[in-house]
Amino acid sequence: MKRQLPIIAILAAFSIISGYMIHKMSWLAKVGIRWVYREYDIFKSWPKTSLMEFVVLMLLLAVHNAIFKYATVRNATISFIASVIIALFGLYYTYNDFRHELSHRLAGERFHIGFYLFWLGWIIIGLYSLARKRGNTTIA
Repeated sequence: MKRQLPIIAILAAFSIISGYMIHKMSWLAKVGIRWVYREYDIFKSWPKTSLMEFVVLMLLLAVHNAIFKYATVRNATISFIASVIIALFGLYYTYNDFRHELSHRLAGERFHIGFYLFWLGWIIIGLYSLARKRGNTTIA
């Protein structure tokens, strides 16, 4: 756990900044959430948004740790590369959606940056997992 404190601190910082940026959506987006899109009400509170994002990233890190611990080196590497590719597709889809969907375009740039930071955190977890070294095991 001590070895993972730097990555956890980075992800916590990303979550706080991301939650704050999502919270700073445009006035029109806040009205839309208030009257039409009630299921996105959590995005109006930056602590709740930050906590939700941090929990999701910690769950993803836990999955990566389990894969690292129990999978073979080859399967773990394939899983981590697949995770980074999924995150890149998610980042592209989010960018594309924010550029072409009117209701998301009206939410504002800060709102968009908050979601981009989430995907960047996911990519960091995948790259961190790829860069980790396995402990030397000796066969007695």
